[in-house]
Amino acid sequence: NLSKTQGPSKERIASPGLILEVTGGIRKPREYLSWSALSCFEKNPEEYYRKYILGEEQFISDAMNFGKKIAEALENQESLDPEMRLLITLIPRCELRETEIRATYKKITLLAKPDTHNPDFSVFREYKTGRQPWNQKRVDEHGQLIFYATTMFLQTKKIPTAYLDWIPTEYNFLFAEDGFLRMKGNLESFKRSDIKLTDIALMLNRCEKASEGIKELWQNNQLKK
Repeated sequence: NLSKTQGPSKERIASPGLILEVTGGIRKPREYLSWSALSCFEKNPEEYYRKYILGEEQFISDAMNFGKKIAEALENQESLDPEMRLLITLIPRCELRETEIRATYKKITLLAKPDTHNPDFSVFREYKTGRQPWNQKRVDEHGQLIFYATTMFLQTKKIPTAYLDWIPTEYNFLFAEDGFLRMKGNLESFKRSDIKLTDIALMLNRCEKASEGIKELWQNNQLKK
């Protein structure tokens, strides 16, 4: 999933979490955080290093592939699957789809890409697929919504309203011994409890700590070479 543009002496490698600049074969991380990169670093710094700096291929599960299939159907507004077409009709949406939003905090660039949002950043929605149920508590504790709200807040100084729409999935064993994923046919929508300034402050603190940690991780790995 890495895209490259190459010049005479520098190579830029774009990943979902940050941009790396390669000069003379040395990769140097820049201050550029997405939610996926932040959460990956917080869970496992070595996995972050392998994924975002070394660019190693990552395991893609059936659930991830299915989620991508749904995302593509919603993006293109078309599908040969009748269940997908029904979902396209019913799922709540804002005016814009998957538009990158950037904001800067203490020289750290944050990148948010909500599934759909209004142009004034007043409302956004995030779509989730999966078998594990979502409920209000899980939605309120989901850091991705706060990360996106934080990025928008840095742009407007106003806290947006966040929604999460869950598309439940299940394994269907009717036509395949191992089963295959499909939508269960229902949709559950949640309004995230009002995000407060303390939530924004805590998220910015997490971003700042992760940024410093990524620098240290890169420096320590360079010293090992």
